[in-house]
Amino acid sequence: MSSSNEQYLTLPDERVLAYAQCGNLQSNTVVIWFHGIMAVGEAKKLPKGLDGKDVHFISPTLPGLRAFHEVVPKDTLALILHLHPDALTNDDFRLFVAGGSYGTVPAQIVYGCSHDLFPLNTSQKMKGCLLASGFCPMYRFPEFTSHLTWANYIAIGSWSVAIPFRLIPRLITVGISLQVNTLEKARSFVQKFIIDKMSEEERRSIEAAQGRTVEEVRDHMGDIVFRSTQKSWEGYIDFSHAANSDWKLRPEVFKQAPGDEIEAELTTPRVLVTTTHEDDLAAPVFSEWSAKNFKNAELKVYPGGHIGILGYMKEVWEALLAYDE
Repeated sequence: MSSSNEQYLTLPDERVLAYAQCGNLQSNTVVIWFHGIMAVGEAKKLPKGLDGKDVHFISPTLPGLRAFHEVVPKDTLALILHLHPDALTNDDFRLFVAGGSYGTVPAQIVYGCSHDLFPLNTSQKMKGCLLASGFCPMYRFPEFTSHLTWANYIAIGSWSVAIPFRLIPRLITVGISLQVNTLEKARSFVQKFIIDKMSEEERRSIEAAQGRTVEEVRDHMGDIVFRSTQKSWEGYIDFSHAANSDWKLRPEVFKQAPGDEIEAELTTPRVLVTTTHEDDLAAPVFSEWSAKNFKNAELKVYPGGHIGILGYMKEVWEALLAYDE
């Protein structure tokens, strides 16, 4: 079962990258959106905050591969150059990278990897990076496990990669697969682990911002979970390894000493980090760490739980695009 607007790009190594796109496909302003866990790239229409803007919105489906720090930048570059062949030489080309939840991992890798891997992450080309309700570079924050819930500790704690053959995530997928192997089960899974945890205030905020009921949001998320897991579990199985590995980010994207942020305004793309007060899946401390340690970064904190940010994404997208003004 695939997205109605899913497209495919055959990469140089013969792998096939799925992606979706919308907006002005000829625009010089490109927004790359990396999805969360158990999801697929989707772009049926521009999100609120980007609608009405002259942007090309692209959402690739993340590969399930261990060499994440190399594969994601190369695949993303190949996709951009396929759709915008002159991106490297066009002085008007502008790039924003963004990710939500697990998608903040590839967003940070594309933002901070070597220019040899991804030559579009210079301040001249990349104008902003959005990290929404996500994770920080765990290899630089060894205390991260103390901020995980027990469920997350089992799923992505350091011990989950210490045991060989990716045994822990494989065992977890067996249990989860039984809960999402039909469309109705997938929707019930989202209801139990996401929707039932929401306050009434969070529900009202999301409904007002999204223009649809929480039940419709649940059904849409359930559909995506079902589509993703029917296609492959590799993305989930590789998640803990990718999260715990060395992302090979350039040292210069991090603050080294007081005053670094002054020079960063000219040399480093800006980073917008958002979190919510009651996020139990991606603890706010991860976003706080990113905002404190990345050069040229700012933090915005909103009410709600893990998907509470959906109630404020119009404001968030507008703030990200304003980095190029």
